[in-house]
Amino acid sequence: MLYYYFVPIVYVVPAITAFYIGLILRGKSRQNVKGINYIRLFYYLCMAEGLHNSYYFIAASARIFDKGIYESMMMPLPWLFAQGIITITFLMFGLYFIRNRDIEIGDIRHITETADLFRELAYIDPLTNLNNRRSLEDIMEKEKKRAARVFRPFTLMMLDMDGFKIYNDSHGHQLGDRLLSGVADVIKKNLRVELDIPFRYGGDEFFIILPETILGEAREIGERLNNSVKSISDGRITLSIGLLEISPECRMNTDEMIRLVDIIMYSAKKAGGNRVSSLAA
Repeated sequence: MLYYYFVPIVYVVPAITAFYIGLILRGKSRQNVKGINYIRLFYYLCMAEGLHNSYYFIAASARIFDKGIYESMMMPLPWLFAQGIITITFLMFGLYFIRNRDIEIGDIRHITETADLFRELAYIDPLTNLNNRRSLEDIMEKEKKRAARVFRPFTLMMLDMDGFKIYNDSHGHQLGDRLLSGVADVIKKNLRVELDIPFRYGGDEFFIILPETILGEAREIGERLNNSVKSISDGRITLSIGLLEISPECRMNTDEMIRLVDIIMYSAKKAGGNRVSSLAA
C-alpha cells in the first residue's frame, strides 16, 4: 500500500521543482542568445510532456481501457492525483512561464543590447578609454546646439604631446602606449565629471570640449594639464595646446571649428611647444 503513495510523491516533486526552476530560468535566460534557445527547447518539451500526461490522466479518469493502455491505468486515487498534478504543471509551464512572447522580447532585448555595445565600442578608443575621433563630430554638433539654447559659449581644446616621437622611439611602443594612457588619466582627473568631454583625436593628439567655458577658464585648465603631464613624464613631455572659444552666435560648422582649433594648436607647436595659444570665434 505504501507503494501507491510513495511513488506518486516521488513523481510529483521533480515536476514541481522543474516548474520553479523554469520560472527562475525564464527571468535570467531570455536576454542572451543561448538562453533564448534553451527557452524554446523547454517550451516544446513541456508542451509535449503536458499533452503526453494529459492523455493518461484522461484515460485513467474515464476508465477507458484497450490494448494500448498500460495496466497502470487501473490507478488508485494517489496515482491519479499525481498524474493530474504533472499534467497541469507542464501545461502551465509551457503556456504561461515560457511564452513565445517572452522569446520575442528576449530576442529584441539582446539585439538592442548588442547594437548598443557595438556602437559604444565604435566610439571608444581602446587604449585610453576616451571617446575617439569618430564620435567627435556628433558630440560637437550637440554641444553647439546646446550652447545656442542656453546662450553660453563653449571652448574647444586641442593638445599635442611635444617630444612624444622621440620618447616612443627611445623607450619602445609599449612604454609609449603606457604614457598615452597616463596622459588620458591626467586629462580625466582635471576635467569636470559628466560635463567636459575628452577625446583621443589620433596618435599623440587629444581633444576636449569644455561646455560653458570661456577662454580664461580654459587657459587655466590647459596650463594645469601641461604641468601634470610634465610631472608624470619627468619633464620629458610637454603639451602644445590650442584653444578656440565658440560663441552661441557662431556660424561655423563642426569641420571648420576643428580645422581652426587645429591651426591654433600648431601655432603653439611652431612657437616651441610647452604653451597655450588661443582665439575667440
